Amino acid sequence: MAVNFKASNIEKNRDLIDAVKKTLTVENEAIKEKVSHQAYEENLPEGVTMDQVKKLTKYHNKLIPAYHVAVGEMAADIFLEKPSCNVVPASIGFFGENDTVDIEVSRKKTFTNQWAEKEEDKKVDKYLCMKTNVTIQSSHGHGVKSLRDAMSKEFEDMFKK
Repeated sequence: MAVNFKASNIEKNRDLIDAVKKTLTVENEAIKEKVSHQAYEENLPEGVTMDQVKKLTKYHNKLIPAYHVAVGEMAADIFLEKPSCNVVPASIGFFGENDTVDIEVSRKKTFTNQWAEKEEDKKVDKYLCMKTNVTIQSSHGHGVKSLRDAMSKEFEDMFKK
């Protein structure tokens, strides 16, 4: 039995989905690439080369840390100005029109060090802590969340039959 979800937001990319599936294999209940990055490289849009991708990757490797430092510096300014502020959210555009890097900066967080021998060392306070989420939405309303929701509903329905 081969599952092929039928939701319209999935079916519009069926050719690409099938091409990706051909590059994957199942080993001991885990899905792996047959060859690393094969699906990505073999399915680049026409006219886009791996050299261009590598240039963008170098740019992203500088850009993402720059986002974090810029947000961290600005959040530190806010925390110094406003002692009652404990969390600063930030959202910065990335990739496509609806894609973002969302960074939540906390003034202070307390973490547990489970390997600490002394009781007073078990709690560790860290300052200017960041939690990052990258939201990728191919087009408004057809992002990864809507695809996950469609697959979840179809999978649920398979059990009802």
